[in-house]
Amino acid sequence: MYCININNITWNFFKFPFKSDGNDLNRNVLHIHSHAELFFCFEDSIQLNFPNEKITINKNDACLIPAGINHTKTHDNSSNAMWSSIGLFCNAGADTVNNNKNSDSRIISMLYSNKVLLFQNNTDLHTIFQKIISNEVIGTATLLELVCVFYKASTLNITEKISVSKKNSKKDIERLLILDHIINTEYVKCPSMKEIADRLYLTTRQLSRVVLANFGTSLHKLFIKRRLFCAATQLVETNSSIESISHLVGFSNKNFFYHHFKNEFGMTPARYRTENRNVVPR
Repeated sequence: MYCININNITWNFFKFPFKSDGNDLNRNVLHIHSHAELFFCFEDSIQLNFPNEKITINKNDACLIPAGINHTKTHDNSSNAMWSSIGLFCNAGADTVNNNKNSDSRIISMLYSNKVLLFQNNTDLHTIFQKIISNEVIGTATLLELVCVFYKASTLNITEKISVSKKNSKKDIERLLILDHIINTEYVKCPSMKEIADRLYLTTRQLSRVVLANFGTSLHKLFIKRRLFCAATQLVETNSSIESISHLVGFSNKNFFYHHFKNEFGMTPARYRTENRNVVPR
């Protein structure tokens, strides 16, 4: 997890392991995140599928998928497909969210809206993603460059906006911001449903409905998924043992970890580590 603070807003980033040869694009299973996801294509092309829309991103194209939007990835069976993605969410107060004229507010809305953003042949993002993929630790300067790209996109008409079937009110966005922060920073200890509901000023039943409506699953499964993606990153970027990684991300039972990891990624942790290491974009 990496973060940078700008204008009293903390932007949080985590990178997924680099993919090549359509590594897991063949699974073609619709899924959803509690964070926004930014894809970048280095070679060939991949297709992003939504319930009522399909978008192709070609070499040097990027696509931002807001939080809570069902999507999946496919490719044309070419062995040359190379791509990467990062997750991002932010911490901001209600004043920022409700200030429509503020550029920070516009960026936050981009992360939780019903519009998928397509950045075509974006050289800035190409440079940033090369830095992100090639370095084990992402520097503050690189994160600042990434935020600047979003500032530019929020003020200039330089991206294609494609509407999909989802709509959030300002109140929804406020709740999603808090929920994102909890899921992505407290996934190891995993607060109870009651604790989270109290922080959102909701009943547990209302919280369940909010989570189901926005993410199509349960809060428990969102925490499990976040742990798994964190474990996947650790497998690729460190030499820590699989057992120590499973404990680090919050799994107390190794068999439980293996079971959920294989369900999520279609392979064992050991195989995932082998197949995703030392892959460098051209």
